[in-house]
Amino acid sequence: MIYKALIVFLFAVGLSGCLDDDDNNDVSSDSLDGTWIQPCSIDKSGNYGDSQVVINGTEWLAEFTTYNDAECLEPLFALRAETISISGDELTLSSGTLVTAVDHTITGVFMTPKSNLAATPFNNNQFCGITTWSLDKEEDIGSCADFPFVAHETGYDIYKIENNRLYQGDTDTSGSGDTLEERPTSLDYEDIYQRQ
Repeated sequence: MIYKALIVFLFAVGLSGCLDDDDNNDVSSDSLDGTWIQPCSIDKSGNYGDSQVVINGTEWLAEFTTYNDAECLEPLFALRAETISISGDELTLSSGTLVTAVDHTITGVFMTPKSNLAATPFNNNQFCGITTWSLDKEEDIGSCADFPFVAHETGYDIYKIENNRLYQGDTDTSGSGDTLEERPTSLDYEDIYQRQ
């Protein structure tokens, strides 16, 4: 189950959540720069977590934490993904919605067990070839053959900012984002980040 949660976390780049609008920010409403969050919520696979994306120009730092409980009080592991993300052309979806293409090149992926409930099975299964998993010790998994995302790979996505909410492509139904031809063609209105 932990491996499935890891794959879902990176592939979706976040979790579903109900968020409140916050329009009282000094940042331009169409600017990506800043901190975007998803509070404690449950994803489509039944995993609990929260996440944050900090964007500074082309540098995106995504941090995800998976929890053992619905209140997000018992963390299992944290995942940090670093990317260089280049925004491209504006595209018009078949729905008429205007979005922006973005290409994410992974520059680093790191994992930190936050509980022995994660560290022990990681060690027992030699996850990513690592046998030194321990509580609160970050490991570099950017070249891990057991993991679907490795450093220097590029993913293709779309995004839209509206009312200080960041929407990204629906990779479940409209394109995996694995290749340029598989760039999503619709937005995921359940996977939302709120500007902090």
